[in-house]
Amino acid sequence: MSIELIVHPGVDSALLAWRSPFIDQCRGFALRRKIKRAPGSAHSPNTVAPADSDGFVEEIVASWVGFAGGPEVPEGTRKPTTEWPIQKYLWADFAVNPGDVVGYRVQ
Repeated sequence: MSIELIVHPGVDSALLAWRSPFIDQCRGFALRRKIKRAPGSAHSPNTVAPADSDGFVEEIVASWVGFAGGPEVPEGTRKPTTEWPIQKYLWADFAVNPGDVVGYRVQ
């Protein structure tokens, strides 16, 4: 299965859009970023791999939206998209900053 991903960089975010063939019983998508952060750019608590030889780390993007009918959580709670998958085909990543070099993978 192939997922086509388009990323549009912005001033304070990256807008991602993707499409895929129909996936039976799909409840959402996990999103990973491979990023080389600029000096002063905040690091993610969802880093899953140490920096490679080029200085890129792999992170799981966080989501602020759980499943409808799920347990109550405090406002502002974030969880990795492997726990709270993105349930649409568009996403704005506000955890990137000017000077960061980033690539994404949708799962």
